[in-house]
Amino acid sequence: MKRVIKSLILVGALFFVVQANDAHAHVVDETKVKSAQSDYEQYYQLIATYKGESGVTIKSYSSEWGTTAKLKELEQELRQNKYGKEISLLKEVIIFPNAPAGKGVLGQYFAEYELNRKQLLPGRKIHLYNGNTNETVESLALTLSHEYGHHFTFYHLLNSERLLPDEWLKSDYAKVRELAQYPKANVGDGEYIWMLAELLAEDYVQLFGSEKALSQHMQMNAQLPTAFETSGMQAYWQNYVSSPEYTIQTPIALNLIDYRPNSVNSRYVDLQLFYQNLQSKQAYLVGQDYEGRYAPLSLGSVTGGTSSEQWLNQSDLHTNRWLVDKTSIDQVSVQAVQHSERGFNRGSSKLSLSYQNLNLAKRSKEELIQEEENRAYYAGEMTYLKKATPYFSGVNGKEIGTLPMYTPLQVISGPHQQSDTVSLYKVKGYNFEGYVGESHLQKGSVTFFTDMTGDDPELSAATAYLQVNDIITGYGDGTYKPHSIIKRHHVAKMLVDALNLKLPEGYQVKATDIKPTDLYYEQMAIVEAHGLMGVGGTFQPTANLSRSQMASILTRAYEGTYKSASEQRTFKDVPTSYHSYEAINQLAFNKVTTVTDYYRPTDSVSRGQFALFLTRSAQLNE
Repeated sequence: MKRVIKSLILVGALFFVVQANDAHAHVVDETKVKSAQSDYEQYYQLIATYKGESGVTIKSYSSEWGTTAKLKELEQELRQNKYGKEISLLKEVIIFPNAPAGKGVLGQYFAEYELNRKQLLPGRKIHLYNGNTNETVESLALTLSHEYGHHFTFYHLLNSERLLPDEWLKSDYAKVRELAQYPKANVGDGEYIWMLAELLAEDYVQLFGSEKALSQHMQMNAQLPTAFETSGMQAYWQNYVSSPEYTIQTPIALNLIDYRPNSVNSRYVDLQLFYQNLQSKQAYLVGQDYEGRYAPLSLGSVTGGTSSEQWLNQSDLHTNRWLVDKTSIDQVSVQAVQHSERGFNRGSSKLSLSYQNLNLAKRSKEELIQEEENRAYYAGEMTYLKKATPYFSGVNGKEIGTLPMYTPLQVISGPHQQSDTVSLYKVKGYNFEGYVGESHLQKGSVTFFTDMTGDDPELSAATAYLQVNDIITGYGDGTYKPHSIIKRHHVAKMLVDALNLKLPEGYQVKATDIKPTDLYYEQMAIVEAHGLMGVGGTFQPTANLSRSQMASILTRAYEGTYKSASEQRTFKDVPTSYHSYEAINQLAFNKVTTVTDYYRPTDSVSRGQFALFLTRSAQLNE
């Protein structure tokens, strides 16, 4: 019999009208104590149900959510939060009319998982409370997103990190979050805002939450940097969501450039804010008292190009004017966020403003613009190495190893000053993180292929070289398929792009097995015209390419690049009388092939192998 542990996450009191942190929440092991919360439904009359495209059933015991149309709206809002396979494990979202779990509790998530296999079980539920007063999708959006954040993060830390909740302080997530610096962090036996389950759900809303949820959200733990400020947080989630859509986002820059007493009432302060690194869509401004005691407030939005300015006036804030009232509050924090339909949401660092010392926060607009122009690389930007380069464990850390030229890298943070003359950037590779010198980096159109691990550093560098030189792009799903056998028509395309070959005017194709409607017909015609492939009257476009054929093709293609072999290598499976021996020997002499005993001439060439052979050939001229 499978041993199962059940846990209840009471995630109510996300935000309060008065006290944001007045919360009572528990993690309950239902194998020991049967929780009454799971039986709430027996005390209410079911009013409406709706099963949506997600497969999740929305159930309502609230008269304000009594129509299929409204439940459909809520299910659509659920799907506005980014999700993956884990959504199939969520069975129901249930709306209750009041607050059966307690006045401050706005929602709950019910987690159940296998203790031995460390997998989240199907049939999970989300409760949403106070449906009779929260009558709109907007009013439930943040709670729904937070609760789904529990579902999403329970799934990934159990299924991916292979850790039970009691072990989450040992997780890679906790390391990235640098929770070892915060002794209050706990796994359910301490203060609510320091529970790891809550931190994970909060981070989910920031990075993955719906637009409605994000636009009214600010992290309730004011003592921690936000997910947008935590170096490596997006890189951490990249490893688990495994989708090319999730690239590290350049943070929004938010600064104060001016302020003034309000013209109507001098107790209020008008603030002029300057946004940079925006995308051409709506950005939302959210504010909160500096200590996070009170609920965050939506402060409006801006829409612009890469930058925008906004005056925050008390007359625009209506009932939320206390945030700019210097007589009632000493210090506030504001943050800009932008929702992304695909990939990570974007956000700024929190801008902290003391009304007694606003001059300390004020920056010159011209200085800020110049600062951004002088920044060499942004977080999330893809780069590659100009030459073989050492990488380090920290700004002043030890050397870890050397990376090959053209290794693809993604910038995580920086620049970090190692000395007056040397700047380092923290970067992420296929299977490592480290620091490299700014002078070694080069901007370029490279990506990480999701089906490559980086176990072969030369192959990683080779595919980056081919991307930079517009020879390959990979597949639309973000893969390269390095172990798949390459077809002859693909070889033709890569050779044409690598050698920049053109079709001679008036050339008539001789191969009888290709026609103009074939994929890569023009490239096949070009390599035939240049005598590289198809010289026997047929091309066999979709046939595999053997290693002996590859040797013959490359020696013809790089005739002026390869050095003539001055010695005859001995291969145990290629006698000197073999028809392709001279070509294979020339590859070995030029170190295009590195084999010493067996060449395997009749084996088919994989996409990864051809990437290596072609890159080594092309780089002989560099």
